[in-house]
Amino acid sequence: MKALVAEGPHKAAFRDVELRPIKDNELLIKVKRAGICATDNAIYTGDCMFVRDGSIVYPCRFGHEWSGVVEKVGKDVTDFKAGDRVICDNGVSCGECDACKEGRYDDCVNVKSVGTVNCWDGCFAEYMIMPVYHVYHIADSMSFDAAALLEPISIAYEAFKRTKLTKDSTVVITGTGAIAMGAVALAKYYGAGQIVCVGRKEPKLAVAKDMGATHLVNNTKCSMPEEIKKITGGKGADLLIESSGSENCLIDCIMSAKKGGVVEILAFYEKLINNLPIDHMSFNSIDVHGCAGHYGNAEAVKKIFEQKDYGLEKMITHRVKFDDCLEFFENNDKYRNEKIKVMIDFD
Repeated sequence: MKALVAEGPHKAAFRDVELRPIKDNELLIKVKRAGICATDNAIYTGDCMFVRDGSIVYPCRFGHEWSGVVEKVGKDVTDFKAGDRVICDNGVSCGECDACKEGRYDDCVNVKSVGTVNCWDGCFAEYMIMPVYHVYHIADSMSFDAAALLEPISIAYEAFKRTKLTKDSTVVITGTGAIAMGAVALAKYYGAGQIVCVGRKEPKLAVAKDMGATHLVNNTKCSMPEEIKKITGGKGADLLIESSGSENCLIDCIMSAKKGGVVEILAFYEKLINNLPIDHMSFNSIDVHGCAGHYGNAEAVKKIFEQKDYGLEKMITHRVKFDDCLEFFENNDKYRNEKIKVMIDFD
């Protein structure tokens, strides 16, 4: 099969890759759609902490946001058949350690990440092989585009686990990437009365509005904490979700939270931040949490968006055929101002 392989910083190429035989508990899946993530771009350029610390080693078959159709199943697989439409988890557990044998796949001591850390071969390829316990059916009503977007949304989903939202709640999302847009959709699903998206690029903010944001804040033109205080009548926001990776946005989130508010961090910063307002956090009892994807999130968001898609495909700003996708890595800066999600089409 054909696969796109990152072979070093700013060096990637299409290669003919031999497909290994599938194991008895595995599925061979034909990739239909794959999204390009900021982490994929960082792997391509080499400007990534996971490359620097050796967690990602070249050559790396990257890509981790995808959907597909089952081509073949192993002899022990009973719940799937050729032709089934599927998504998969982003982490692949070994299936052999004590945690895996007990079904606690999140606690696997040998877990690999699809297309990234401790790499399980990624989805920028014509086919994927996955263990059955990481594969999920998707409804016929869900498009392959929407299904491929569930991976970044499953990251955003983690930010909603600790806060109960009502029509009186204000959620603030900093950033305008796919995770941020997924957070906008989830805030709408969970019933927040005010959903504020904060970003720097007007075209991306416009997409957030189309997806359900009730307020937009361009933080190149105003002070985010001042605007949030105006929107909330001086109270501050209940839940703030930082997805931009900006040190200033993280500080603004903390300063924009209400007393007892919650700040959820979904971004990577790749540096130490020494000027956090710790005293403000303590005095106002603000909870700050780091978030990462977990086993079960993919299935949870699948069930949510099978009921209603909340306009997920609006975040797809660019489409490209698999044979032509390398151009988006080589010229990422050209698309930066308007790009939210590039979707690769394998049809």
